[in-house]
Amino acid sequence: MNRGTYHSGSIDLASYGYSFKSRPSGEYRRRSKNSRSFHSSAVGRSAHRKQDLPGMLLSLLAVVAGVMILAAILTNVLAKNVDAGNQAAAVEHVRSIQVEEGQTLWDIADAQMGAGFSDKKEFIAEVEEINHIDGNMIHAGSYLLVPYYA
Repeated sequence: MNRGTYHSGSIDLASYGYSFKSRPSGEYRRRSKNSRSFHSSAVGRSAHRKQDLPGMLLSLLAVVAGVMILAAILTNVLAKNVDAGNQAAAVEHVRSIQVEEGQTLWDIADAQMGAGFSDKKEFIAEVEEINHIDGNMIHAGSYLLVPYYA
């Protein structure tokens, strides 16, 4: 490309990227290197935004999903802390009961298990540990310590 060609003693402005459409002030505009037209850059940005709209929506969706996941995790952690605080506030006590004829640890669990245990197996394991019982061997007339929370 031959830049700066002289025509009758003047410089060819088009070869330097200037348009011959003058502004109201009489100045010439220089065309940007990446631009194919002489339109203002605002028009180019608008077209660029329209082309990038799916990407922006995808980014927004990813941010919203991330916030929702973070909220779910925090809710779960806070709920566990509240449950742990409630159990820590309840104090385990024991009371003594007398084993009746034909009674099993499962029968005692049905009658004595309170709100501090999630299932009967957990309650029975606690009773066996407190009373040093191996297996389910209990005898009528003996006394057992059974736990409860208050």
